Amino acid sequence: MGVLAYFGFRANGGPQVPEPVWLDDGDLPELPPPVLLRGFASVSSISFSADGTAMSTSHLRRTELDAFDPGSVRVWTLGQSRPRFTVDDPDQAHVAALSPDGQSVASDAPAPAEPPETGSDPCLVDLWDAHTGQRTGRLHVPFVPRRARGHDPHVRSLAYSPDGRFLAAAATDRKVYVWDLTRDRPAVTALTGPRQSVGAVAFSPDGRLLAAGSMDHHAHLWIRTRGRFRYLAPLTGHTDCVDALAFTPDGEMLATAGRDGTVLLWDVLRRARITALTGHTAPVTAVSFGAAGALLATAAEDGTVRLWHTAAHRQLRILTEGLDGPPTTAFTPDGTRLITPTAPHRGLTVWDTRGWH
Repeated sequence: MGVLAYFGFRANGGPQVPEPVWLDDGDLPELPPPVLLRGFASVSSISFSADGTAMSTSHLRRTELDAFDPGSVRVWTLGQSRPRFTVDDPDQAHVAALSPDGQSVASDAPAPAEPPETGSDPCLVDLWDAHTGQRTGRLHVPFVPRRARGHDPHVRSLAYSPDGRFLAAAATDRKVYVWDLTRDRPAVTALTGPRQSVGAVAFSPDGRLLAAGSMDHHAHLWIRTRGRFRYLAPLTGHTDCVDALAFTPDGEMLATAGRDGTVLLWDVLRRARITALTGHTAPVTAVSFGAAGALLATAAEDGTVRLWHTAAHRQLRILTEGLDGPPTTAFTPDGTRLITPTAPHRGLTVWDTRGWH
């Protein structure tokens, strides 16, 4: 096991998972030292096509005040060291998502400088051709007026449904917006339930469930029937904002995480908490399951990416330390590779995970 490649950038009894093989630290294989790249932008989101051959990334840029502002969007052919294209608007994107067929990438876009006459402040989502980098469409998020909302319009997370029909956006006005992309003029539906800003969205592998994390300290679930989404219930257990979530590949388990530094595992069918994974000392910003659901990778603002075994409910190891900015991490769809930032968040390392379980 080792580093396969790296990319440098600019700026009911419950879910079943395989029994763990690694139980003692001495059983863990040696890992090579991290690859250090300098002068590149923070990576704020990673997503893949369903076949795992293409990857999109969004990037933040560091300001003079040592903060992070929106940056660029890039699409890659996995295994190649240069992107297919880069959308390098300094105000372009916080997040991006690649469609399951690998043909399109969605990213949030800056809102108009002047509100429209209707009194609403639309935020925008741009659609790009994932091969040419040409913009193919623009979706409007119908935010409520700023004076009634108390904050600027902003999309914090994007996710495609597995069949590519729907695109979901987590918004700062307490809603999840879902577009039906099969229509000539995509129709948008506003899903309600969260009581505060929404920070993360994810579809279940079969596309029937949509999960969202919110600043109200809850994860929220909707079920899709006949093309419509109906609110199911909140998942209660966190003590702070929920900023990251992911389903296992079989859809039976959901991981949620956020600013309380805790990762919670849920039995989706029962909507019941299985366990809490503790170890991070700062807000958790990303979670991702391996192909069998046995491994879970998490990234946090404590500068680490950690690997967990979900059946043993324990941490296996710290993969990466000393990361800068809000880290992210993601397994490829087949679980054979794990993408982590390269310390101090100046690129990405692609780990070959085939010998990990």
